[in-house]
Formats: sequence, C-alpha cells, structure tokens
Amino acid sequence: MPERGHDKLLGLALGGGAARGLAHLGVLQALESRGIRPDLVVGTSAGAVVGALYCAGMSPEEMMRLAARTRWRHLVDIRPTRYSVLDIAALEEKVADWLNHCTFDDLRIPFACTAVDLVTARQVILSQGDVARAVRASCAVPGIFAPVISGDQVLVDGGVYNNVPVSVCRQLGAKVVVAVDLHGTNQMGYRPQNMFEVIMVSWDIIHHTRSRDELSLADVVVEPQTQRWSVVSLDKLEEFVIAGRQAAERVMDQLVAALQRVKLSAVPPDSPCDA
Repeated sequence: MPERGHDKLLGLALGGGAARGLAHLGVLQALESRGIRPDLVVGTSAGAVVGALYCAGMSPEEMMRLAARTRWRHLVDIRPTRYSVLDIAALEEKVADWLNHCTFDDLRIPFACTAVDLVTARQVILSQGDVARAVRASCAVPGIFAPVISGDQVLVDGGVYNNVPVSVCRQLGAKVVVAVDLHGTNQMGYRPQNMFEVIMVSWDIIHHTRSRDELSLADVVVEPQTQRWSVVSLDKLEEFVIAGRQAAERVMDQLVAALQRVKLSAVPPDSPCDA
C-alpha cells in the first residue's frame, strides 16, 4: 500500500451495516471538530463506501448531501443473477462517478477495503486498482448482491470474515486504531419487515458475537446506537449521523489520550519535550 508520506499514526476501521453506515459521517464530523484526521482508513461494506469517499477528499457534509438525494433504486437493480437476487452494478457506477473514476493511488488518504474470496475462504485486502470496483466487492452481501468475479477470485462482502477491520489497520501500520462498530444484537427490538432485513438482522447477531476479539485490538471503539432503525432506512440520515457523532464524542477523551501516549512514546528519551 502506498506510503504517501504518512506515518500512519491514526487508523480508522469503519464497519459494515448497510444504511447504518451513515453513522460513520457523524463519527467523522466529531473527529474533524477536534482537528483529528486519520492517516489511514480501512472499510468494510458500508464502511468501504464512506471510507473511499472520505479518502478522496469528500467532507462529511458533502457526503450527507449525496446521501440525502440517494435512494436504493439508484444503487440496486431488482435483477436476479446467477449468484444473487439483486445486482449492485449501479452502486459501482455511482461510486465511480462520485470519485471521478479514481484509483487507490489517486486518493488523498491511504485507504483499503476488505472482501472475502469464496474460492480460498480467505479475507482479501483491496488497495490497488479501481476504487469503485473494490468497494462493490466489499459490499456484495452473499446471496443478496452479486459477487465480483476477479480472475480466479469470487469476492463477496468483507463482513463475512471480519466486519470491523481493526487487524487490517494494524497490519497496514496504524499505531492507534479507532473502530466503528455498527452492529448490535437487535436489543432495541426492531422487527424485520422483509427478506433483506431478516438476513441483515441475522448478520447483526453473528457479527456481534464474532467481532469481540477483533474489537479488542482497537484502542478506541465507537458504537453508535443505531439498532432502533432498519438497515435499509436511508431516509433516517439525520438520525444516523447524530448517533454516530454522539457515540464518537463519548469516547473522544479516550482517543485524545491514546494519541498523546503514542506521540510521547515516539520521542527519544534524551530529546526535549513540551508537557
């Protein structure tokens, strides 16, 4: 992955969660309000969409304006394929347009997203080539959205293996990692209304159980309280953003302290250091 002059002090791991990924915008707002910007972003599924746009230079407010005029029909085609009931080629086209068809090398902040190769049953870190294509692969929920075929690989949603890619941030050099976990256990009692929601709420439960070890690798975990709203509720933009911002603000002192510790530990013992 390109270095681009960054020391990768702060890594941001953005988890998946469909429409709940809009909460990531509130997290980014809270960070920027404190003058904190990540040196590296790794996203999975919805986190890959937000991460790619942010690393290309789009502000949280610009992304909110895009989200306000975007509907599922702009991203998903009700067109069964050999592998799925829906197709998300339109998502790739939208992301490509928003990013002006850029590659990973064009991004302002180093970025990667994750997918899973069904052939090898392994996580794949995507950080080269076309960004929109990689984001599409990271969002390809198995059975619902068509996978991305890349050579011998059959790539699906990175959440199949790891929904909040903290370990990938570490692997790529981040010294401090903030994880944004959008999945709970449906403790708010949201009642699924259709097949997609049944599958996604089921994934919530699976991810909540599997993510504990991964989240333990993070310095700070942000947990927006989004479970009261459906994973398809793009119309709840404001609510999701507020939930993300509030969750980030609750752990901001913890993050500032973690960054300060790492900065101080990097100073040689015989070097002058202001308190």
